[in-house]
Amino acid sequence: MNRLEVDFADFAIAALIFDHVFVESLRSTKSPNAYTRDDVARLSNKKKRPVGTKDLVRDLRISKDQASGKLRRAAAAGTIVRANKPEKGNRKLFLPGPAPRFVPDPEKLFHKDEGTDSIYPSDKWRNR
Repeated sequence: MNRLEVDFADFAIAALIFDHVFVESLRSTKSPNAYTRDDVARLSNKKKRPVGTKDLVRDLRISKDQASGKLRRAAAAGTIVRANKPEKGNRKLFLPGPAPRFVPDPEKLFHKDEGTDSIYPSDKWRNR
């Protein structure tokens, strides 16, 4: 059987080059939660602070119930993250979650054995 060996540097370079291309090519099948992530990212960059329900209400011209539902679903899906600690009576503020990746992060895919220069696939990704 023919095998192709890829070292860490090869994988990391390929990930850097192609990850953005793959993610952008999949944008046409974007979920509503991904659109909410984009809205939160745009508004938080514009306002230089985390975003709450009122910000979405004003920007998207939707009801408070619709805005809080969008934020709640996006937070549950992990596309946005809570920016402040939950406390009684405080506003829930959010920031965009990590950008979606098509290719796994090379740092998470490979591990380096201590005391050597060898890099191996992490156990998490073996036999997949």
